[in-house]
Amino acid sequence: MRSQEQLVSGQTLSVAASPLGYPTTTRSGPWVALYLPLLVHPVAHFFVGAGPSVFHEFGAAQGGPNVGGERTSLGASFIVGGYWGGSSSPVVDQGGADSPPPPPAAARRFGDAGDVVLTSAIVASLFSVSYAGTDSSQITARLEPSLDVFVADRVSLGVDVSLAYAGSTGIDPVTGRSVTFGNSAFGIEPRVGFDVRVAPRLSWYPRLGIGLGLAGTDEASGPNDASYGQVRVQFGADAPFLVHVADHFFVGFGPYLSIDLSDTLTFPSGASVQNDATSVGADLVVGGWL
Repeated sequence: MRSQEQLVSGQTLSVAASPLGYPTTTRSGPWVALYLPLLVHPVAHFFVGAGPSVFHEFGAAQGGPNVGGERTSLGASFIVGGYWGGSSSPVVDQGGADSPPPPPAAARRFGDAGDVVLTSAIVASLFSVSYAGTDSSQITARLEPSLDVFVADRVSLGVDVSLAYAGSTGIDPVTGRSVTFGNSAFGIEPRVGFDVRVAPRLSWYPRLGIGLGLAGTDEASGPNDASYGQVRVQFGADAPFLVHVADHFFVGFGPYLSIDLSDTLTFPSGASVQNDATSVGADLVVGGWL
């Protein structure tokens, strides 16, 4: 990996806040990662879980004084996933020889009223990063519960709520001063979705939502300080095709669209600017339903 920082204008503040203070860094060498989640299998072929993780790189950064700079990350995160194959048929008590067989239960399908959908949009994580030989560090925390419930056949209502914090201490590559950065954010997005069955194991699941986001950002280096608040109103839509590879578990891929209806940045002076953006792309989704 190679990264380069250059001061385009201004004097000292660097949004990137290099942890080592090198204008250019190159990292090469082995690394090790370990993740140990505890999984809960609420239904066949689908699981949710959480657990600790460790990441450490052994390659020192090059591009300045040899202080090392090897990254170590400690954290914990949530995971959603599934599997296919094997047998999920429960063992049924057949009773005595003269007992009539029990009536077959009606098979539920994705999109039936009452189904609860959980996807990889659910996020819960906490990570702390340190750099050997420096006082630089990073900490991030994010909680984003997200679910959809089919309130009627083929029609779902959902909500995505997010709480996030990111803080870091780095070094300005131009002045060598310490740079501190902090950002706190809250958001909520209610949405409506529609399931369209295309084939027995294929469906199209478009969802539309309107979101509100609030955030505050502060960055300081020596006597210089930059801070602003942010209020965003956003329209979001995604329309993945879902392949139901197993009962209660699906994978999908499809387009998404995000349009800022309003994105206002307000500074301590009282001045404000609009920073509206439009994003178009495609995403992979993994999830299941209960």
